[in-house]
Amino acid sequence: LEVQYEDDPLVEPFNVYLQVFLSQALEPNFLSVIKETNESFYLDALDQIDGMIDKKCKEITKLARWKLDFQEALHRCPLMKEIDRPNLKQACQASVNASPPSIKSVFLSGVPYDRFLLTEKPGSGNHAQVNYIK
Repeated sequence: LEVQYEDDPLVEPFNVYLQVFLSQALEPNFLSVIKETNESFYLDALDQIDGMIDKKCKEITKLARWKLDFQEALHRCPLMKEIDRPNLKQACQASVNASPPSIKSVFLSGVPYDRFLLTEKPGSGNHAQVNYIK
């Protein structure tokens, strides 16, 4: 794989991205420190990977045509559990186009967190929990 992807422009930022998260696991203040010191070596790589992820999320959102409340719940609730329900005969609660019958339930839950520092957002309160049939 290394040879196959050696010319990919995201290899270096991805390696730095992995270093950041390993460092954060070993030193819980690592992300705070690089943010406070504006450490461009790490921040540039994080921004590049995060930008790519955001772009892909926007593309998926446009294709999926999810309802706004479902999109907001996805951002608020970091945990997702999907359950197959092949005999369910309800319309999708998450999609704008709810024409085919739903075949899954999605349970969204968890405490909202800061996507950069990976810490719980202040004032986030209790675990959020939302259920959608899709």
